[in-house]
Parts: sequence; C-alpha cells; structure tokens
Amino acid sequence: SCSSDMCQPETGQCINTMLCCGNGICEAGESDCRADCGPFTIHAPECVTCTTPFGIMFDVTAKKNIVIEEIAFRHYKGDSAVTIYTTTGTHYDKSENPEGWTKI
Repeated sequence: SCSSDMCQPETGQCINTMLCCGNGICEAGESDCRADCGPFTIHAPECVTCTTPFGIMFDVTAKKNIVIEEIAFRHYKGDSAVTIYTTTGTHYDKSENPEGWTKI
C-alpha cells in the first residue's frame, strides 16, 4: 500500500500520508527513495571545442517545494570559477537583466 492512515479517536481527525517510492513524487518522509527524491542529473552534450562564455541558464519546475542541496559541474579542462544566481519564474525574460537575479 502507498498510504498510511492515522486517525485520532479523540478528535476524529485523520491524516493520510502517501509513501509511494517510485511514483515520481518525493513525499515527506521519503527522502531515502532515490527514484523519487534523487539525486537527479541534468545532462548536457559533451563538447570538446565549445564554450559557454555567458553562462548556462535553465528553469526548474517543481510540483511541490524542493530543496536543491548541491549543484556540480564538469569542466573540460582547468579550473573555472562558478557563480550561481537564482530568479523567480522563468529565466527567459530576465536573461539580460542583472536586476532580476539574486546571487546565492
């Protein structure tokens, strides 16, 4: 079963807790389910001769509130400084507007 129902006889209130590892939703109490809660990887094509001089921008769309604990980058060669910024909504209308971003 994917749910756990608990009812308080004194109040008559019931709580239904979904715990379905593998349903694509990372529910509370399910952080050990890698299929639903990750870690997840965004794969970019490998490129030997290309660069990203202006950075990489992407949107994250979550069905519920999420916490991103780590972001890792693979560099072709050498060391690079990486600065991460965040914005609400999509990056499309803010890609060239510095005021729309917050450094984290």
